[in-house]
Amino acid sequence: MRMEIRIAGLGGHGILLMGRLIGVAATVYEGIDAVLTTTYSPEQRGGWSAAHLVVSDEPIAYHVVTRPDIFTVTLNSMYYRWVDSVREGGLVIYESDLVKNIDESKCKNCRFLGVPAFRMVEEAIGNRRPANIFLLGAMSNFIPLIKPESFEEAIKSTIKAKYVDMNLDAFHLGRDYTKQMRQHLTVQGSGGGEP
Repeated sequence: MRMEIRIAGLGGHGILLMGRLIGVAATVYEGIDAVLTTTYSPEQRGGWSAAHLVVSDEPIAYHVVTRPDIFTVTLNSMYYRWVDSVREGGLVIYESDLVKNIDESKCKNCRFLGVPAFRMVEEAIGNRRPANIFLLGAMSNFIPLIKPESFEEAIKSTIKAKYVDMNLDAFHLGRDYTKQMRQHLTVQGSGGGEP
């Protein structure tokens, strides 16, 4: 099974760390292949960044993300830059307090899940910083190649020890929130559906 994942947002939103954690969980703790490539805007401050991943339980012959199965985004301009590349029937997870007035028609039969990650982690944990790990938790429910425990181990081995507990809490919050919201996923053009 091959999965393509694209994550994009504002610099400082922890986009590249999310990509790295998926790669570590896949390669180190699942023993499967993963390739991570990154792109950045030219601005030194206030620019965007993106992580593009291919994860597969077979050798990866072609590492370029062309039709992502999952697209997670925290910035309006990045939504419109890449949403139409998502494969038909794919999943779009967007930070609903930051990505506004989205046009779901840009992605045929895609499933859309709005997640107020920054607000939820601030309310639950008292800190907005692990919002990216909340989003990672949300995504993890849709990446069958990687077990939740492998994501947890990747967090423990990659993030500074003093921040591990906070980030694990955010990861579990994201997983739990998405499990509760599955029935509310909107599917463009089909009136709803199950992931």
